[in-house]
Amino acid sequence: DFTMSKFDRFLDRLVHFVDRNRDYALWIVTSMGQAATTAEIIESQLYVTDLPRFMARMGVADGAWEERPAMAPKISVFVRDRASADRFRENLRNLAIQHTPLAFDEREQGFFSLAFGQKNLSEVTVTLAGAPIPIEELGLSNTRIEDLTGSNAYHIPAGSLLIYDPTAQKIDATRTQIDTIEIAPAILRNFGIAPPSYMRPAKALP
Repeated sequence: DFTMSKFDRFLDRLVHFVDRNRDYALWIVTSMGQAATTAEIIESQLYVTDLPRFMARMGVADGAWEERPAMAPKISVFVRDRASADRFRENLRNLAIQHTPLAFDEREQGFFSLAFGQKNLSEVTVTLAGAPIPIEELGLSNTRIEDLTGSNAYHIPAGSLLIYDPTAQKIDATRTQIDTIEIAPAILRNFGIAPPSYMRPAKALP
């Protein structure tokens, strides 16, 4: 309800703007959709609530890393220099939660994605190189989930394209699906810009 109410407010403002400025059209594009996921009661999840403390405890100095966008409870960081990245990687390999190694991946040199969010832990056991360590020392918190729902959904490769154009005279209802890679060249075409050679030829969208 909170998310949709915020979206509704933004949408209302944008629609009113387009109504007042007829040279504009409103496009809302999502690259993926969301399907039903398995229902599960989630009472708590393990979160990183103090990332600087976590990074310091994992051997990366302040200023040698930066946080990158991620969907909580996952964490993404970029470690700038090779020595710090090597040290961080080795410590991650030795970090275990509930006697299970922390899942992480390094998608390119220095970019790490960490899979926190362990669910419904009555007591949290964390070890680093086999030695127990309090979660507070690592900047972690076993956070209560107020709405008792999980953080992730089942994403599917089918998004939405909504176009609001009060001046449109004709709508092509014959196309029920549009490939996502058609959108960028169509926008460029609208402004008289030739799409780069690696893009598909621009088509007129409804």
